[in-house]
This record gives sequence, C-alpha cells and structure tokens, in this order.
Amino acid sequence: MTSISRLTPRSYQPVHSFLSLPLLSLPFLILAITLLCVACDSEDPAPSGGRLSVSCSREGEALCGNQCVDTQANPLHCGGCDAPCPGGFVCLEGVCDRGGCGLEEGEALCGDTCVNLNTDAQHCGACNRDCAQGARCSGGECLCAQGLTACVEGCVNLQVDDNNCGACLNSCGVGQRCLEGMCVASREELCDGEDNDLDGVIDEDKAGGPIRFDCSTLCGSGERVCQGGELLPCDAPQGTEEVCDSSDNDCDGIADEGLVNTYYEDVDGDGYGDADLNSATVSCTQPSRLGPNGGAYVLTNSDCNDQRDDVYPTAPELCDLIDNNCDGTTDEGCTCRPGERRMCGSDVGVCRPGEQVCEGGSFSACGGDSYINPSVERCDQRDEDCDGVTDEGLTPDPYERSAEEGGPTEGANDRCEGAVQLPVSNSGEPSVLTSGLSLYRSTGVDGTGERDIDWFTLKSTDAFFGFCVPSRPQCLTLIMELEHPSSLNEGAIEACVERIDDLEDACVPTQGEEEAGRWCVGGEAPSLEASYDAQRRTHTLTLPWEGVCGLDDTRLFSVQVSSPRGLNSCEPYSVRFRTTLDNEACAQE
Repeated sequence: MTSISRLTPRSYQPVHSFLSLPLLSLPFLILAITLLCVACDSEDPAPSGGRLSVSCSREGEALCGNQCVDTQANPLHCGGCDAPCPGGFVCLEGVCDRGGCGLEEGEALCGDTCVNLNTDAQHCGACNRDCAQGARCSGGECLCAQGLTACVEGCVNLQVDDNNCGACLNSCGVGQRCLEGMCVASREELCDGEDNDLDGVIDEDKAGGPIRFDCSTLCGSGERVCQGGELLPCDAPQGTEEVCDSSDNDCDGIADEGLVNTYYEDVDGDGYGDADLNSATVSCTQPSRLGPNGGAYVLTNSDCNDQRDDVYPTAPELCDLIDNNCDGTTDEGCTCRPGERRMCGSDVGVCRPGEQVCEGGSFSACGGDSYINPSVERCDQRDEDCDGVTDEGLTPDPYERSAEEGGPTEGANDRCEGAVQLPVSNSGEPSVLTSGLSLYRSTGVDGTGERDIDWFTLKSTDAFFGFCVPSRPQCLTLIMELEHPSSLNEGAIEACVERIDDLEDACVPTQGEEEAGRWCVGGEAPSLEASYDAQRRTHTLTLPWEGVCGLDDTRLFSVQVSSPRGLNSCEPYSVRFRTTLDNEACAQE
C-alpha cells in the first residue's frame, strides 16, 4: 500500500508564519504576548454584559469561538479553528488525512467508516444503500444468487414462491401452490413419490402418515403401505403349501387339492392298472397295501388286459394276433411271425449265404455259422465286397503281378535272389524314383503266410570324374528318401541298404571292409544318419564314402523294403535315390 498522504488545511497557519510579519517594536510585542496569556489562562466566564473568558487546559485543545475543541482530531478544526478537512478526510494529529480510505477502487467513507461500495451489501453503490435479504453486492449492484430474483421480501425463487409466483408480488390464491412459476391447485396425494398436494410432504395420508390401503387374502386381511413411491405387498396372512390333512392350507377354498389321487389295482404287475373302479381307492399317497385281487396300486388305469403282463400301453407288438400295446390295432408293423426263418446273403465272390430269424415281428440281421458278409476290397485277386468285380479301383505292386498282368513273374522281388535291378544313380543326374510299390502278397492276406519284402539292387557311381584334379581325394554320397503311405504312421515301413560287391549276387553283403554295413530308415530303430520330415512323410538316409578323382568310386547296394509289423497293404510307397559329388575329401570327425 502507498504511504498515507497528509494535507494541511488552507485556513491553518503555522506559528512560524508570524516570523514573516514586519518586525514590531519590542514594547508592542511584549504587550501582545501578555494579553494572549491572560486570555488563555482564564476559564471563568466574563461578568454579565462583559466578554466571555474561557481557558482550554487539555493538550491539543484550542478555544474556537466560545468552545474548546481538539484541533488534533476535529475534522472541522484540524490544526486550528475553522480549518475543516475536505469530504472523505479525517483529522489525525492536527493534519487532514484520508485514513487509507479511497486508496482502493470503490472505497468511500460512510459516516466514520471506510467501506467498499462495490462489495458492501449495506452500502452497495452508495452509502447506506442496503441490499435486500439474500442478495449480495457485486460491482456496486445488488444481485441475487442464480435462480433467485430480488423482490420486496428479498431474493426469492419465482418458480416455487407462493407470494412471488412467476413475478414479484404475484401471490397464489387459497388452495393454490406455486409450481414451475405458475399457481396451480393442489391435488390428492398419490403413492408415486411426488408431492401431489403441494404441501411439502411426499406420499402422506390425511393424518400425515404413510398412505395405506386395505387388502386381504383368503387367509385374512391386511394393508399395503406406501414406501419409496411404491405400495409394498399386502401383509395379510399368506397360504402355505397344501398338505394332505383335510385342511385348506393354501387358502384357496379347497382342501387337499392336487394331493388326493385315485389309485388303480395292477393285477398283472406290468405298471398299468385296471380301469375298474370297484378295485380302485382314493388316497393322498400310494397305498402300500394290496388291492382286493392281490395287485399293487398304481396311478394309471389304461391297461386293456390286466391278466397279461405283455399287454399294456407302449408294449412292443409281438405279432401274436394280440393287441399288445392297447392301441386298438393288432400286430401293426409286423413283417413276420415268431419263429419264421428265411435265407439271406450272397454267394458272389468270397461271400456265403446265411439265415434270418423273425424276432419281435421283424427279421434279424443276416447271420449263421456259414455266413460270410461283404468286406473291404483288397488287391488280392479276390472279390471281398462281393460285387462280382475283383480288386476294382486298386493298383497292386507291379512287381507282384504276373507276366500276363503286365509285370514280372509273380513274387519276382519277394526274395533277395529275385531283387529288381534299378537304373544307375549317377552323380549330378536326376534321382532314380521307384513309385507305385506296395507291401502286399496275394498269399497270407488273412494274416497267415509270409510277409512281403521288396528287394532291389542299385549302382551308385561318379559320372563326372573328369572334372576334378586327378588323384585328388573326393567324397560321394548316396541319398535315399522313403515316402510312406498317407494312412500309415511313421514307423510302419522300413527301408534298409547293404553294401554288396556284385549286383548279380546281391544276397552276399561285402565283408571285411570299412564301408561294409547295414543302414535303415523308417521302422522303429532307424540309423543315426536318418532323418524324418513329417510334412512330406519322408525318411531320408545319407550315406557318404571317400574316393579318388580319376578312379572308379562306384558302390553297389542291396535295398530291402518291408514292414516291421507285417502289414499287408495295397497303399503305395515310393523310394528315391540320388548320388552327389563333392570334389573335396569327406569331412573328418
């Protein structure tokens, strides 16, 4: 805050101003001072008809006219007689001072109090301008809170004020209330969570309590009380579950309803009683005693013959000239009579006829000791499905066919001595592929006899020995891939390779050499050099050997394909051979 400024009244002359007067003679000066002192010391009034003599003895007081005043604080005589302060100023220590009032915007001196005319509700915009009750002063104007309006009584809500409904001084009439700025007549109170009669209380009855309605059940009377704008359920006595005690437990006017039943005697014990009421009884529960004819009591009475236990509703028709199921029709749906027999089946292919027996009004499935039914066709030159055609849709292994069937002698490669010689596998040339083969023998298809083994011989050689440095070591590799049938699992077929010395004598493996040995893929114990690709269903065997450029590095092999489990299947498999050449020596472990 800035420092308080002090002003000196124009009528106030400091004592030192006398120093500016022309120098008087000493006698005159002494006389003047003497007269002044006599006047100040005298407080007694002058005699009647003479001059009033007053003496002011308090500090800061002076005789102004015929009255002692405090020239240090009196704003009309501030610092001296007849030296008034301007409006809004106060006298402090004989000097006119604003007293800090008016330094801020809107401040004014009202009486002897400094107020802010912009915010003071009792001096809003001007001194002594009082705002109505509930109003506030803002910017020198009396304002009511949001939603309220300044009226004579103060700030009111024109939407609900009965004396100022919609506008100031607009009073509602007798029996009316102000609702949303309009005078409306009150209504009867309802149980709806609303103040229908506009008395400030919700859902009350004429006595001021909750609204109530009388109610009753067959068991007694009660009330429904209004709570939370909704009527609670009737509190009258409620019925209980009906029990068999001759009383109206559920208060519906009927005793033991739904509990008393008529039970009928079931003489033949098939679960269905006779409709004759002479042997029936009425009870809440099934009687444990027997009926007059020795039968138990049941709830149903639809038995059309209570002397036979094979006659009752839903019973199967026995095709015995009796209405077994009580539907009014005899032997419906029957195609034969009990004990009736007939021939069935076929004698085509491997099939043999059988016999059918009438059971329950229908012939049984074809059967009998001599009966042979159709089965799945196999490529064994037999008609298993008994359709008159042999091995239709099946392609047997070409090496298992006879010469008349477009193949070599039957069983040509079933023995090592009959091994089929495959084309030469030259390095760098396409693979030698043998496909459309199967592990099938026309003998032993019923699980007897010898299993099928396919034998082959293979020559793997270096066809490009002239492209290397003569006498330099090189490495050849035979790669064999066995793809087994899609319906067989990984170990169903096995292919094994043996080193031999002569294609004409494939049954005598090489002995006494480092490369001599037997390597297998598939089966249950493949060689360590083998791998399996499940997506292609392919087993791969990699068989390397060392050689010398310029020399004959050919290797001869005997190949055997078989099933460790003795499968006999027409499903085809394939074997692929490929020879590769590396002009560097085989990697040493």
